[in-house]
Amino acid sequence: MFPAAFGIVRVLALALCLAGLGVFTSPAAERPNMVLILLDDVGYSDYGCFGSEIQTPNIDRLAREGLRFTQFYNNAICLPTRAALLTGLDPRYAGTNKQIQLTPEMLTIGELFSSAGYQTVLSGKWHLGAAAPHRPIDRGFGEFFGMLDGCSNHLDPSIADPPFEGGRRRVWARNAERVTKFPADFYSSDAIADHAIENIRRCAAAGQPFLAHVCFTAAHSPLHAKPADIAKYRGKYAAGWDEIRRLRRERQLAAGIIDPRWNVAPREPEVQPWASEPLRDWNETLMAVYAAMVDSIDQNIGRILRSLEESGAAKNTVVFVLNDNGGCAEQAGGDDATNIAGPKECYVSCGAGWAYAQNTPFRRYKGWVHEGGIATPLVAWWPGVIKAGGMTRQVGHVVDLLPTCAEIAGAKVPAERAGQRLLPLEGHSLLPVLREPAAVLPERGPICWKAFENRAVRQGRWKLVKDQNAARWELYDIEMDRTETRDLAAEQPQRVQELTAIWDQWAERTGAAEQPKSIYTLKRVPASLPPIKIALIGDSTVASYPKPPADRPTLTGWGQVFGLYFHESVEIRNHAASGRSSKSFWAEGRWEPVLAEKPDYVFIQFGHNDQPGKGDRTTDPDRDFQDNLRKYIDGARAIGCVPVLLTPVARRTFEGGAAARTTLTPYAEAMQRVAKERRVALVDLHARSFDLYNQRGDEATADFSPSADDRTHFSRRGALEIARLVATDLPQAVPALRHSLRQPWQVPTK
Repeated sequence: MFPAAFGIVRVLALALCLAGLGVFTSPAAERPNMVLILLDDVGYSDYGCFGSEIQTPNIDRLAREGLRFTQFYNNAICLPTRAALLTGLDPRYAGTNKQIQLTPEMLTIGELFSSAGYQTVLSGKWHLGAAAPHRPIDRGFGEFFGMLDGCSNHLDPSIADPPFEGGRRRVWARNAERVTKFPADFYSSDAIADHAIENIRRCAAAGQPFLAHVCFTAAHSPLHAKPADIAKYRGKYAAGWDEIRRLRRERQLAAGIIDPRWNVAPREPEVQPWASEPLRDWNETLMAVYAAMVDSIDQNIGRILRSLEESGAAKNTVVFVLNDNGGCAEQAGGDDATNIAGPKECYVSCGAGWAYAQNTPFRRYKGWVHEGGIATPLVAWWPGVIKAGGMTRQVGHVVDLLPTCAEIAGAKVPAERAGQRLLPLEGHSLLPVLREPAAVLPERGPICWKAFENRAVRQGRWKLVKDQNAARWELYDIEMDRTETRDLAAEQPQRVQELTAIWDQWAERTGAAEQPKSIYTLKRVPASLPPIKIALIGDSTVASYPKPPADRPTLTGWGQVFGLYFHESVEIRNHAASGRSSKSFWAEGRWEPVLAEKPDYVFIQFGHNDQPGKGDRTTDPDRDFQDNLRKYIDGARAIGCVPVLLTPVARRTFEGGAAARTTLTPYAEAMQRVAKERRVALVDLHARSFDLYNQRGDEATADFSPSADDRTHFSRRGALEIARLVATDLPQAVPALRHSLRQPWQVPTK
């Protein structure tokens, strides 16, 4: 789908940069390959071999032929888990905002293995920086394809997030190049596996050992899956989350995964009984699509395993499979039955009810540090070394993966790099347990967590945990009560005090104590919206035509249909008039009535009639056009109104299949300069519409025009399309309006 292009020059440069590490390695012929597979927002009980009804035969095969860790931990959220896995260190909170970063004193697994003579590949989600020097190719991975961001549309990543998620366009890349266009049959899990498989085959053929880090972006929201996969799970979840959780727990007990002494945890406060759920059909579909996403990941893991076998690498390869956090309880857009799981046009999550089932038998979810947020299944497979069908209760954490892999590869982690002291590893090698599941390792030190305002520390069998919604610490004996149902804090205040001190010291050491306060919210749509008045000023492309001429019955300005993109709390007042420029609109006294209405926002789009050849309406983009814009901005701000500039929409871009062109660029650039100078929000409608015409060519010109003789105005279809471009960019340009916008699937297309 996306053929790999192995950059030999770049890889040689990377090798030279890492040559100073002085890493000792065992002979190449003896060193096994490593495949680290990470799933996104998948729950503890979502693999078949951990109690699920979802079909995961390939993960189950790895478990059957390998080893299951039942007491392995992640860091509750995507980013800190990835940082810890890559470095063998607890996350560090750095910079002015105290955000998690890979800092120079950290050595990544990619850098370590590259310096040890391994070929290194990362396929999928990165989430640790989108610009140099924070990209995978800057941090030791010789080949990368995937998402530099945290999540995206699985079927078409070029589609922006909906307003309730902020309207961002997510960043995908191949090595240093951004990827902005995707094939019609694109699906994230398939594309990530395609890249991994192609590079596994290439690496195997090269005769050097390799490290392949495969990071699926599924089953992170939005819930998108292929129809054939969804069909397998239609009707499977009609019993609801209470029954699914009960059945999963029974299977876990039967398999020996959980201890029968642990109490059944009560239903979470955000979850109502399935029998009381008013949107059961909608919720059933959510879980069916989620299951299809997990199923698809497993199918692609099967493809990766076949590529190992077909290339002859399987017998000398170690495979790990795990999750980055617990199942996710978010329903950012609220319980909206119009937001259907499956198609690319929609953006929906599973919500708390299904996350409660996904994290069976534990409490809470992603973002929390009760066991449901931080417990991950871990499956390890290593033919000829790991005994088949094993299970261990050895406590492990994602920081242990780098030291484990390093010991397997015979790679010594250096103390410094190019004169820079490196932080010593905080993880521990689990190689003895891989060789013998019954092995008893020395008791490790405490493990600490922070996710938003949720925090925890585990030392031995004791765990202290605080929920962001609670005012006090809770204490649990995890050996006897891993479902966290019997709080012993009141009975053991001294232990609470000791563990609190351990957590405080850890938070100071890592910078977590300085992180700004942040509360995790599951729903981001407000319960009520304030009334907002938006005024539009501009020319014929914006204007309304309540009585269009007979020869152009579909004549419509985008401002005429703009209100369709907003909730009822927003009133659109369209003052735009055909034939007006920034100069004539002011000269005719049209601005004062706009101000008299005291709008909250005024959207300003001029340029078409400011061009040369428009008589006394013409303005110079470098002089009076900018002066006019400043007058509108100052006038709006004087009454407490927020001005928003929109560069002029492109028109007549194509003529008979000729190359794309536009005469409005000087005016668009002038608006950009004024917006920057006056710190005004700007929607670059010129660039967005130009790209649209460029993609669709003559077809767009014909579809968007009111008649064959009029290529300068819009039909209703064209106006809707242009209004959509404005609405799509608004959440980023004017974040305060994002909740006032309807979601894309709620807006009529005709």
